[in-house]
Amino acid sequence: MLISLIVPVYNLEACLPETVASVVEARRVLGEDASEIEVIFVDDGSTDGSEAMLDAAAVEWGFQVIHKPNGGEGSARNAGIERASGRYLMYLDGDDILLPNALAEAFARIREFPEADAFSFRFAAYPDGGRRPEPVGGASRMISTASEIPAEPILRFGVFPSLFRREAAPDLRFSALPLGADREYVLSFLARARAVVLSDALVGGYRQRVGSMA
Repeated sequence: MLISLIVPVYNLEACLPETVASVVEARRVLGEDASEIEVIFVDDGSTDGSEAMLDAAAVEWGFQVIHKPNGGEGSARNAGIERASGRYLMYLDGDDILLPNALAEAFARIREFPEADAFSFRFAAYPDGGRRPEPVGGASRMISTASEIPAEPILRFGVFPSLFRREAAPDLRFSALPLGADREYVLSFLARARAVVLSDALVGGYRQRVGSMA
């Protein structure tokens, strides 16, 4: 397995149909390579209809679903990491979306830069219920971080939409911080990475909605 996509979910029944559809479409674009993607949704103790929706998606699309007591986003992502079998980890929040080119760009960049430990792509915000962003291609470049981490990767990298090679930091997990766990994870990973790739390709949509923690 090449990529494990981990999607934490907590009470997101209004957003899940679009999120699930975006993952299905991005996987479809891969064609034969779709077998190298595993999708793991982690239901973090939802009390709305999210649990049933995820179970239905698992049957229809072959996704893996983990149900666990509520422990926070970091705990949900960690549960996904423990289940994952991919060489690379990719994270998507349950209220955000992949654009159709997301997984194809990920595969292409891994093949172009096989020595890189992490890959950063771009996303665009869009209003809840509004028009989602259009996918855009872009140039990519690799930066050595073996001896120091330049400012640009620190500023550019986020958990979404990025790829992280598991063997570069096999024991790394998310903390229980309610805010800031993403940044902590990224900085800890970059400290261990030897080379990272920055891509200008736009591959993700960040939903701006009332009630989002961010």
